[in-house]
Amino acid sequence: MGSCTVFCLLLFAYLSLADGRGSSCYSSNMSPYRRMGQKTSYFINANTDTSEITYPGCEPVMLWYLSRHGARRPSAGEIVEMVVQLPAMQTSILNASMHGYGEMCEEDLEHLRNWTFEWTEEDHKLLMESWSEGAAGALG
Repeated sequence: MGSCTVFCLLLFAYLSLADGRGSSCYSSNMSPYRRMGQKTSYFINANTDTSEITYPGCEPVMLWYLSRHGARRPSAGEIVEMVVQLPAMQTSILNASMHGYGEMCEEDLEHLRNWTFEWTEEDHKLLMESWSEGAAGALG
């Protein structure tokens, strides 16, 4: 599991402990993080419908285009904070689960137990990995 995926798992786990939700098992969900903000893969958000969009009585006169070139890893300072905060959050979630709080499935808890944060300050601002070529090809 990549660090970003585990970070999302940690975030979901924390939120499930905080509000009592979290009855699904993310380990068995093939796409649990679809459209998760700025790190969402282009392939997930691809619009494969290339048909012309028309509205009766309207004629396009201007086109606005908003795009990003790629998502980057956090800054060196943010990674330094993550090195401390994410393992502490991991410990808190696992301790809470041992005391009967939360509703995480055992498989998700096992992934969380085995997780380690592997980014270093040298990894700052690197371009994020995208989905594999095989997954991308399946979408379009």
